[in-house]
Amino acid sequence: MTHVLGVGAIGTLVAFHLKRTYPGSPVTLLLRNQAARRSWIEEAGERLTIRPPRPGLHEPTPLKDTAAAVCTGTQGGFQYEVLDHMTDPGPIRRLIITTKAHQTVDAYAQLIPRLGPSSVVVLLQNGIGVQEGILSRHYPSQGGSLNTEIPHFVLGTTNHGCYREAPFRIVHAGLGEISLGSQAPSSPEVQATLETLRGVDGLNVHTESWPALSRRLLVKLAVNGFINPLTALLDCPNGDLVTHSRYQALLDFFCHETGAILTKHVETQGCGTATHCAPTTDELTRSLTPEALRTAILHICRLTAANESSMRQDYRAGRQTEIDYINGYLTRLATRYGLPGPYNQLVTRLITDRAGHPERQLLSLARGSDEQGAP
Repeated sequence: MTHVLGVGAIGTLVAFHLKRTYPGSPVTLLLRNQAARRSWIEEAGERLTIRPPRPGLHEPTPLKDTAAAVCTGTQGGFQYEVLDHMTDPGPIRRLIITTKAHQTVDAYAQLIPRLGPSSVVVLLQNGIGVQEGILSRHYPSQGGSLNTEIPHFVLGTTNHGCYREAPFRIVHAGLGEISLGSQAPSSPEVQATLETLRGVDGLNVHTESWPALSRRLLVKLAVNGFINPLTALLDCPNGDLVTHSRYQALLDFFCHETGAILTKHVETQGCGTATHCAPTTDELTRSLTPEALRTAILHICRLTAANESSMRQDYRAGRQTEIDYINGYLTRLATRYGLPGPYNQLVTRLITDRAGHPERQLLSLARGSDEQGAP
């Protein structure tokens, strides 16, 4: 049995394909509250729905073959539980978490009694620092020794382009892949989980070594650091960042600044972070040059051209965003290493404060850089 915590865009995508691939295996959706339960029953009819993008005002023309490649339709047969009204819940063997980074540590607390050393927790989210937050808050060391009740963790990242258009209904706007890795790959429980997820049709799941995943997670942090806040502040789909030439100066400025920050972090720590440690720092730093980051960002912008970023949705709806785990994290690294971080600092402030005229402030920053030289 698999439990899914966070039935937003990525959670819906994963749960949909899990159930479609393994119809005889239970998939349980962990709903936040009674309001979510009512929406699941009354609005969604206890079914998840995926549709391809349609060209139009708010949906740019999808990438070639995307509409034909993605699996769409509706899927039922799910079990569900309500987090604030659980009665005699049983143990959780496999938990996939796709909640927003800033929501995860608190939401996880409700599930601790159901998780043990044989459980596997898959974290599939934006940003960096979630696993560290879970471990430090919920599994303090015991006399200097690691808490023996900690489940196995699998970290992942995805470049599937999808967004929610209604509760339990998403648009799969760009076909991508899911990359997974674990620091305990030899664990039988982890091996079984990875084998199950690799077999899911429609998700393109593959596993990587820990060093390779470390590199991918840091590059993904940079990709999100450019695309997510900018699409939120400019209120545009991802593809617009490629088609409008005036944003190229912002891209160059960001890649120089963020590449320097992450490279210094890797050189100082010998790895990406304490949790994302990779011994091959040379390969890591090569993937963090301004040129490499620019290539990666442009690739994802094109791959998910029709996608509406989750931060854009949250920002427009007045909800809290994941900015603190993305650009806020990069800003803190810049401060730690005494490096300039004006771009990341500015977008963090613009998102947090909802300041006016964001495009004017961003372009002014980039123009100042052109006059003085790259950061």
